[in-house]
Amino acid sequence: MKIRQGFVSNSSSSSFVVFGFKVKDDPKLICKLLSLSTEKLDLDDADDDNDDLWNLIYDVTRHPNSEFVIINGEYSSDNTVIIGNEITVATSSDNSDLEETSFSIEELKAMEKRFKELQQEFGIEAEIKLFTGMQAC
Repeated sequence: MKIRQGFVSNSSSSSFVVFGFKVKDDPKLICKLLSLSTEKLDLDDADDDNDDLWNLIYDVTRHPNSEFVIINGEYSSDNTVIIGNEITVATSSDNSDLEETSFSIEELKAMEKRFKELQQEFGIEAEIKLFTGMQAC
C-alpha cells in the first residue's frame, strides 16, 4: 500500500494578491459599490438567498474590463469580502505560475485615491491594504 504524505487535493484553488479594502458580505452593498444595475432582480423577495446578485457580481468582476475584483468572503470568519484591484492571481487547476506584474507607487496611490472616493461616497470605514491568500474556485 502506498501512503502519500504532504498536501493532496482534488479541488481547484487560486492564490491572489489584491490591493483594496474589506466590506461586509452584503451583495446589495457590493452591487452599489460596483454601480451595477439590479433593477431586473427582485431584491425585496424575503426568500431570496442572493444567488442572482452573486452571479451578477461574479460575471461583472470577471470581465476583462472590470475595474474591480471581489474576493468572496464565503469562507471568511468575519463575514467580509475584499473589493479591490487584482495585482496577480494563479489557479491550481491550470498549473499556472503567478503572472509577472508591476505597479509603480504612483499607480498604487491612484488606486488608493479611487478606493477612498468609493469609501467616502458609501460611508465605509476600512483600511486600504494589500491582501494575499488562497480561495477555492
